[in-house]
Amino acid sequence: MIGIKSNGIASLLIIVLIGSISLIMAYTASLIGLNQLELILIKSGGRKAFLIAETCLEETLFQIHLDSSYGIGAGEINLTLDNLSCIIEIDDLGNNNRRIDIKGINDKYYAKIRAEANIGESIITLNSWEKIPN
Repeated sequence: MIGIKSNGIASLLIIVLIGSISLIMAYTASLIGLNQLELILIKSGGRKAFLIAETCLEETLFQIHLDSSYGIGAGEINLTLDNLSCIIEIDDLGNNNRRIDIKGINDKYYAKIRAEANIGESIITLNSWEKIPN
C-alpha cells in the first residue's frame, strides 16, 4: 500500500515538473517571438526614415536646379507628408558648392544623410553622399 502511494506521488511530481518546464519553454518562445517582431518593426521604421531622407535630397537638388540660391540662409526647411517628414539645411560652401544635411523622420524613427553638390550652369554634380550615424 505504501509503495502504491509513493509511486503515485512520484508520478504526480513528474507530471507537474514536465508541465512547468513546458510552460516556461512556451513563455520563453513567445518572448523571443515578440522581440523578433519588435526588431522587424524598428528596422522597417528606420528604413522608411532613410527613404524619406533620400527623397528629400532628390527634391532639394531639384529645387536647387530651379533656383541655385534655394535654401541658402533659410535655416531649417521642413517638408511633411502624412506622418513622414524631413528637415533640410543647406549651407553655401562657396564656388557654387552646397552642403545639404537632411533628417528624414518616420513617426519616432529618423535617419540623417549629408551630401555635397556642385551647382553648374545646367548640371548638378553630387560630390559626396553619406549616411550620418544617429
